Amino acid sequence: MKTLISVLNYNNFLATKKCINSILSIPQKNLKIFIVDNNSSDNSFLKLKSEFPSLKIYKSNYNGGYAAGHKNAVSYALKNEFDFIWILNNDLTIRKNTLESLLSGARKYGLGLYGSITLKSESPDVINFGGGLTNDISKPFNYNSFENYSLKEYLKTIKLRPVQSIEGSSFLISTEIIIKHGFMREDFFMYGEEIDYCYRLNKLGIKSYIVPTSVVIHKGAESLKKKRYLEKYYRRRNFLFFEKDHYGVSILKNISIKSGIINSIKFFITFYIKFKTKDNLYYLNLANFHALINKKGKLK
Repeated sequence: MKTLISVLNYNNFLATKKCINSILSIPQKNLKIFIVDNNSSDNSFLKLKSEFPSLKIYKSNYNGGYAAGHKNAVSYALKNEFDFIWILNNDLTIRKNTLESLLSGARKYGLGLYGSITLKSESPDVINFGGGLTNDISKPFNYNSFENYSLKEYLKTIKLRPVQSIEGSSFLISTEIIIKHGFMREDFFMYGEEIDYCYRLNKLGIKSYIVPTSVVIHKGAESLKKKRYLEKYYRRRNFLFFEKDHYGVSILKNISIKSGIINSIKFFITFYIKFKTKDNLYYLNLANFHALINKKGKLK
């Protein structure tokens, strides 16, 4: 099965280099690596070209976010008739059998999304993500029941199985699915796109599977390591959209539950109008406001 590996880089040459080197440990039959530089401003595109002259490296002319970046590789995969595309974060270290385990799952169960489990970079024998399970309306994104399990204990009890959602850091998708049903939404910019995709495809009868023998070590949020407030903004805003679309929870009601109407009003008075320090609370409340007015895409 012909597989394209898509790795997205944004201002992080060293992390991407480490990830690519771990990918190169995989036997390269029927594989091609496609690195997408999401319009980096730190010269990492040229560094990657120099470091990996034999690989396909594409520089986007704008930073459209996670889904838009990977969509460049998707277009290449469709044009060149690849069977699968493996979506990867650049802050991962993979193992020799990580991809083969995903492909084995696809051979066994057919069309679907196939995701890896992730381990914590600081404790690489401890689960970071082990598959989204919950459909509890009160906590639709508190979905990772296996966080902090030891890998050994997890593998004793958990087998390849369908789940509500997989993590976007490492998942395999058939190009047939993309041709029929499209790719992930781009208007989230980052965070939540893959979970939305899992839910949308599940409604069409296409399941998501977690593959426990497919393991990656995930450092996490490398592209935002100096701007953690943006992670809080995008997670809050996009999850409000997600909960409305898939759980039918009104955004106003959801904000009142998460933040409280009085706190939201205080935000407008003390932060948004007077422009005080833009801390984490500011960005959480800004996310609430943008969700209310249906503002999507990149935060300007």
